[in-house]
Amino acid sequence: MLLDAENLKLDINSKTFLTSLSKYPLQVKIAFANWRNLASGKQYGELYGRGYQLVHVPGGKHSVFLFYDSIEWLKKSSSALVMVF
Repeated sequence: MLLDAENLKLDINSKTFLTSLSKYPLQVKIAFANWRNLASGKQYGELYGRGYQLVHVPGGKHSVFLFYDSIEWLKKSSSALVMVF
């Protein structure tokens, strides 16, 4: 699961709901954000505690688009199911 942590707050109940919709168990959980942003500080610790791998996306209006382009490439070149939230 890939989580855009700056734009979507996914609490444990929402994650449980999304997991119940999936045919397969979640094996990899990745949250990306500009973790230097003070608003993301609390969420950083919470997601880390729930087993997410945290990816820092530098500030700037186009930085996150580079990450999304990487995900699109992964979906096209991999047989894995990629869920992006």
